[in-house]
Amino acid sequence: TISRWTLLRLAVDQGWADGDEAQKADALVTRVLEMVAPSVRRVPDESEIADVLHDAIESTFNAQAEDGSVEEISRTILRLRAECSAGNVANALVYVQQQASSLDASQGREDEAGEAEEVVVAPAPAPLPIIDEDGFETVQRRRNPRRACAP
Repeated sequence: TISRWTLLRLAVDQGWADGDEAQKADALVTRVLEMVAPSVRRVPDESEIADVLHDAIESTFNAQAEDGSVEEISRTILRLRAECSAGNVANALVYVQQQASSLDASQGREDEAGEAEEVVVAPAPAPLPIIDEDGFETVQRRRNPRRACAP
């Protein structure tokens, strides 16, 4: 799930970590897997996993995930862990396979020669500036919902 995350794949492919991107991405995956391993005493909640993902993307890859993908990945990881803990490994595998096939279908298509076309994902457009009645641009604070409720 994490390794198919579009933002992480772009960060690795485009070299956003100033070297060793693949190794840094693998370290992120390992860190999250250690958080949800069957041997952990306390299962983290969605916000804890989201914090790790946000922090890694921001500090390691110099990017920001503001599209809800971090929260979606966190929910998916916890859902898969719950399925596996309940003994429903087959359900978890089916879910992963469905997600992989739907992502593959949306990420690229094969041309007539059978080669996959490269798909370029453009960043989301920046929000329009807010101009007050005097003609000055209002500076907006960046809203960061994951830090709103500190323990």
